[in-house]
Amino acid sequence: MRDYGKIATRIWTDPKFLPLSKDAKLVFIYLIAGAETNAIGCFRCSPMNIAASEVCGLDEAQLAMTELTESGLVQYDASAKVVYIPNFLKYNPVCNISAGKAVVKAARQVPDTKLLAKAVEQLTQFDKHMPQGWESQLTHVPTQVSTHVSSTHHDTHHDTDTEGDCAPPRLPTKNQMKRIAEMADERGVSVDAVRDRLGLQQITSNDVTAVMEAIKEIPRRTAEDKEVEAKNAALRFLKAEVERIASAEGIAAARNWIKKDDHDKNISTQLYIHLQELEAKSA
Repeated sequence: MRDYGKIATRIWTDPKFLPLSKDAKLVFIYLIAGAETNAIGCFRCSPMNIAASEVCGLDEAQLAMTELTESGLVQYDASAKVVYIPNFLKYNPVCNISAGKAVVKAARQVPDTKLLAKAVEQLTQFDKHMPQGWESQLTHVPTQVSTHVSSTHHDTHHDTDTEGDCAPPRLPTKNQMKRIAEMADERGVSVDAVRDRLGLQQITSNDVTAVMEAIKEIPRRTAEDKEVEAKNAALRFLKAEVERIASAEGIAAARNWIKKDDHDKNISTQLYIHLQELEAKSA
């Protein structure tokens, strides 16, 4: 069991996570940061364990596990009672020798299952941070998969051998983030959209140059573009307000607004058309 678990904030906008039921969401959070979770993302856990931890009832835990496996967020071997989270190492990478030793130790405690073999295969991408001869310590891993494990060794003497989990990445300075935000605003895009386009979980100090270059490739907004965006935003707001009021009194108030001469005629025309559509629906 780890001392603490890490949950990426992007989980709340993840297209696989959002449609889940409340129980499935709670169980998934428990699986990535719970008592049974280990350093490799493949560990013993069952609906009975989940219920015993009072995350939810046994029936709810069983349904949640089925829902999570169908979504692809989790794989489950019911016979071995082993859970595997395919993206676990993406958010919890092996970044030093101590972490490498921890994942080997965790893998040795998992029963012989094809799910463990999948997890071990992912460790090859962190080979430079793995202890020498680590493959030979996992002889119980199914051979049909573990033969793909790289046998190439790297010099590990220069790796930082800190205890515990990997140190968090360095974040950009306030001035760097301010400049990135200004560049994104000049082009009418959000910083989050650029980050997602680059496939980044978060922007670190090492990503600043790449993020700025990506933003530079986006054409700048002209004054005319900004004016059109402002008008469209105003129109969306007015339409929403009319629909929110949804009454004859509200529609009458909107018609009186249209008659005024101190606003954009294009917005008035479009709002007038929208009012006619609303009245036609209610007729």
